Amino acid sequence: MPGEMGILRAEAGGARLARAPLEGGTPRDVMEGVSAADWSGDGRTLAVVRASGARTRLEFPAGHTVYETSGTLISPRVAPDGRHVALVDQSMLGNTLGSVVVVDANGAARRLSDGWLTIGGLAWTRDGREVWFSAARAGTSRSLNAVSLAGRERLVSRGPASLILQDIAPDGRALLTHAHERSEALGRLAGETTERDHSFYDWTHATDLLPGGRGLVFTAEGEGGGPLYTSYLWRRPQEPPVRLGEGHTTELSPDGTAVLSMVRSAPPRLVVLPTGAGEVRTLAHGRTFAEHHWAWWLPDGRVLFLANEPGHAPQLFAQALDEAVAHPIAPEGVTAYRHKPISPDGRSVLALTPGPPQQFVLWPLAGGPARPLPALTPRDRPLQWSADGRALFVRAAGTGLPVRIERVDLASGRRTLQSELRPDDAAGIVSVGDVLVSADGQAYAYNAHRELSELFLVAGLR
Repeated sequence: MPGEMGILRAEAGGARLARAPLEGGTPRDVMEGVSAADWSGDGRTLAVVRASGARTRLEFPAGHTVYETSGTLISPRVAPDGRHVALVDQSMLGNTLGSVVVVDANGAARRLSDGWLTIGGLAWTRDGREVWFSAARAGTSRSLNAVSLAGRERLVSRGPASLILQDIAPDGRALLTHAHERSEALGRLAGETTERDHSFYDWTHATDLLPGGRGLVFTAEGEGGGPLYTSYLWRRPQEPPVRLGEGHTTELSPDGTAVLSMVRSAPPRLVVLPTGAGEVRTLAHGRTFAEHHWAWWLPDGRVLFLANEPGHAPQLFAQALDEAVAHPIAPEGVTAYRHKPISPDGRSVLALTPGPPQQFVLWPLAGGPARPLPALTPRDRPLQWSADGRALFVRAAGTGLPVRIERVDLASGRRTLQSELRPDDAAGIVSVGDVLVSADGQAYAYNAHRELSELFLVAGLR
């Protein structure tokens, strides 16, 4: 809007969109739960991205939904004509792989460019004929690419590190960051007295702790991980990790003989990777899934997983390894966070209902009414059950460092601080992702995204 600018005030679970006078003054909150927004060129129309239960929606103008996804939407940019919005649809929750999509004010959507392993940073050229974006089909070093409205792709520029597009000026100059990025697995495993860096390659995503916190299951997502990622088991920090196979790891089986892994093939596959001798097994679900979002082992050897069928919200399914059909155990939109949601007795899953209002419940795997857990708020991020099953370790609401880990007594609601995660070297840490905690709360690991970047204004790109 003329004379004002829009700003996002970060908070856990989203942000508040506020307006601030250009001449100075206190920002005025106008909208909650906004993760991204962009003005039209005349400053009169606003495109916003907001979560709605288990779906994420694009509103254009604000309040009018024109596009929805089961994943994440980022970088919405209104076209120069004021009638279209380009944005990135990241289909897998918590991951940067995705596509460039253009949507008009009537909700007609076109997927212009697909199959990018990491993507983010997008802008229209000033003539509106192309969308420029930062992405890579393998590894994490993004190049600057362009796609026309007819879907014709081309490379604009490439560098020795990631080029992340911020904006394009009216005269064609591009505002770019030249970023050196890493995802580091930091933590203190069993037997260690200080926090250490347990990273492997340039982009390590730790997804599970071994029993007692003595080792890690992790995914190599960067240059060394390949286009489908690579799954690893690190039994002891003093030994080299063991390569298990392709895909994105989720969890080690209770007996330690196998790891679940999600392979983003066409169609996507959920596979069982043996940790020793044995054959890789693919689960045949008897259904068509657009995306697997996560998977867990049940104590009886079955697999619980979160996936969505095309055009549907994520849903929880259970399946035995010798079955060919996946069975839904909860309605669409009832989801679970990544870390250890299965109750210690194996009868329930810690789930989040879509609302409104959202709430955590214990959803019985065998059917029946769900049990609300008023001790938790939707802004909590559950990490692990306590060994006695009476409490949960949660990541408390808040952004930035330090990350607070609290122990929540489920009967009384009493919260006690378990630990604060604060890297010794915090330079360039822009976010902390997944946090893993052992059942006794003593061992832990977390994924820290470190980015050291320089800002450039580049002329002459075509």
